[in-house]
Amino acid sequence: LGCSSAAGPAFEGARISSGMRGTNGAIEKVRYNNDKMDIEVIGNVEPRGICGSGLVDIVSEMLRLGIVNSSGKLNSAKNILNKDLKDRITKDENNVSMFRITKNDSYNHIYLTQKDIREVQLAKGAVLGGLNILLRHANKTIDDVDEIYLAGAFGNYINKKSALNIGLFPEIEVEKIKLIGNSSALGASMALLSEDVFVEMSELVRKIEYIELATYPTFQKEFIKALSFPKEVKYS
Repeated sequence: LGCSSAAGPAFEGARISSGMRGTNGAIEKVRYNNDKMDIEVIGNVEPRGICGSGLVDIVSEMLRLGIVNSSGKLNSAKNILNKDLKDRITKDENNVSMFRITKNDSYNHIYLTQKDIREVQLAKGAVLGGLNILLRHANKTIDDVDEIYLAGAFGNYINKKSALNIGLFPEIEVEKIKLIGNSSALGASMALLSEDVFVEMSELVRKIEYIELATYPTFQKEFIKALSFPKEVKYS
């Protein structure tokens, strides 16, 4: 079975206020420890924005720290006890809540806004909703799945635990998620170099049943249900 989820460009950094592609200057990993936001930046340069893997990390951390609740609402600073985290919560000129990721006066501050969090919810809701439809259509549950393969640049660098924390996938053991990199380029090379592989791929394509999510009877219901973040963050 196969489907295409309309996850939008959020995980590529688009429609995110400080979003950017995964190139030099993009925050790719985020971790909050001991009142300090530890970030890793592609190219080891000053951060200019945040890419998809960093976006998943920061939302996961905000959920873990209680800055965002399962409905996706960014909590008010008055409800946060930790002083460093409290100081990071602010509002823009339009009174929109924001969370400051960077806190160094030597470069521009990078924020995640309430709207950004909603964009993440829409993207992850589309992915999770699509996966749940495929499972239901196959009369299977997530317990029947042996492995989930994540391909492409975003799939290769995403933190698996962070992805599970935000509910990007159905609840599955983290060890079952495999990062496989640029599988399309590798598959194309294999097909060019081996006639047997080419034949095998051609046969596989003919066997795949494509599920059109937009017209699937229960997709809207699954999508709306998948928008919420998990109430419990399992991984720290």
